[in-house]
Amino acid sequence: MTGPPSGRWPAQAPGAGPNGAGTARPTHEPAPPAHSGLARAGRWLLVAAGLVVLFVAYQLWGTALVHWQGQRDLRSRFDHALAQARAADHGAGPRTIPYPAVGDPVAIIVIPRIGLDQVVVEGVAAAQLAVGPGHYPGTALPGQPGNSGIAGHRTTHGAPFNALADLVPGDPVVLTTLRARSPTGSRGPSWWPPTTSRFSTPPSRRS
Repeated sequence: MTGPPSGRWPAQAPGAGPNGAGTARPTHEPAPPAHSGLARAGRWLLVAAGLVVLFVAYQLWGTALVHWQGQRDLRSRFDHALAQARAADHGAGPRTIPYPAVGDPVAIIVIPRIGLDQVVVEGVAAAQLAVGPGHYPGTALPGQPGNSGIAGHRTTHGAPFNALADLVPGDPVVLTTLRARSPTGSRGPSWWPPTTSRFSTPPSRRS
């Protein structure tokens, strides 16, 4: 068997096979699979679902923790102020108590039927209602003549008024202030609109 005259094998063309047959090379990258967009969308949906779960968990348990910590602080401050007021009293008659500032503890409200025993804070903004029932500024202080307005959450932030609808006329409502302990009777569940700022007339009842 003899080789080519030059003594060398001819150079093989690029892409040529052993038999000289050329093989096509891809001129561009293959298109991504059609389902890759769906996979990305699915990942974003999972992220969104995770964020929703975290938000719901915070509303149920995170706000309850904020409420519990706020109540502990308010209870400590109220007990301290009450001890000071009693020490300065010495049976000298009614004490002059300055109107509380927003964020100060005002009273302790106890409603045995619904298991409520919490400190009422002055103010009804989000920051105050996050830590407990709030007293409407401008209304009578608890235990004083006139209408006293107290607001509270019913679903989140400890839900202090969640079972308010279970009250019936005559249920005891006990308010302890820096002046005295004032037991009152419930007239049954009543609802005020959130925008109400004056309590000059009896609230409407919801059937």
